Amino acid sequence: MASVTEIKTGIKDRLATISGARAYATVLPNPSDNALCVVGPSRWTYSTDFDAKTRYFFEIAIYLAPGDLVRAQTRLDAYLAPTGAASIKAAIEGGSPPGRLGGACDYARVVGGTEYGRLVDVAGSQMLYAAIEVEVVA
Repeated sequence: MASVTEIKTGIKDRLATISGARAYATVLPNPSDNALCVVGPSRWTYSTDFDAKTRYFFEIAIYLAPGDLVRAQTRLDAYLAPTGAASIKAAIEGGSPPGRLGGACDYARVVGGTEYGRLVDVAGSQMLYAAIEVEVVA
């Protein structure tokens, strides 16, 4: 069974396949534009089906500089799309073997998201923020 750190690294590595994104396995105190940070796990369950598997739920925090709000929202839309070169869902569920985070888990899938386009204060500056939820079974 992979550790939480190995799973977070696997998520980060898949996010790093998105051109222009800055992927991190941890939350940053001062994220830059196009930062995708792995948060969590926010919750988890142990061996619910007597299979000795743990189900984790992580968030991917998306931070975009809102200097040009239209451009930032267009980039956010691409990150949230179910398919495409900038799709977080496609990145997480892709790879070889697909959805396995480089072998760190049995499967990973994007299950949804929250807080589309909320402006948040981060280290004294505003960022456009959204969160994607990822389910991982390991």
